[in-house]
Amino acid sequence: MLLTTQARCRETLIVMLSVAVLVLSGCGTGPRTTPRKLSSGRTIRVISVAPMTFKESGPALIFKYQTDLKVDQMQPLTQEVDEIWTDFKTEADKAGVSGVAISANEIPSGWPIYRNKAYTFVYVRQSGGSWQRQSSQAAVSDYVGRYTKPGNATDYTDIKPDGTFVALDKGQTISGTYKVSGSTLTLIVARQGTAVGKLEPGKIIDNDGQTWVKAASQ
Repeated sequence: MLLTTQARCRETLIVMLSVAVLVLSGCGTGPRTTPRKLSSGRTIRVISVAPMTFKESGPALIFKYQTDLKVDQMQPLTQEVDEIWTDFKTEADKAGVSGVAISANEIPSGWPIYRNKAYTFVYVRQSGGSWQRQSSQAAVSDYVGRYTKPGNATDYTDIKPDGTFVALDKGQTISGTYKVSGSTLTLIVARQGTAVGKLEPGKIIDNDGQTWVKAASQ
């Protein structure tokens, strides 16, 4: 009787360990994805496309995909989503929905519990039939350009579309990369640190409270 009980305990333990291994293994693989080639030539990994409802505008679709980018890399992420939207807009029109959410999901990381971040871009059909992106994130074209200080003909900051910047401030040239999150602009200079500013329409307010005005497009 004792041997039988011990044998059953061993069998139960083996089953429990097997389940635990399967659970941990499942966490590591992340969601299943399907490759999809865009008209731009880029191939993305689609997680799912499903119906949903927007509270204000009604029937919608949510398009989830896995990105190789980090969600705080807003400039390249926005470009990637723009390419997806160019193709997916046709499907949204055929479905007759009034809204679309495109959810960019980072590749899961960590162990034994895997986590990932996501950022969602929302598009809403307007009364005339056109689409408009509803997002707190500024479009790339909204902030790329040259900014100068009023009354100062020499100092400038160039925000470039490739995610880099060059600035001349008080005779010193500074260059590096930047990232945009909502209305916050962060300039990153290797081995020197960061500077944080606020994006407003046509201008940047730096961390000293100084206003830099965007030059008119040529």
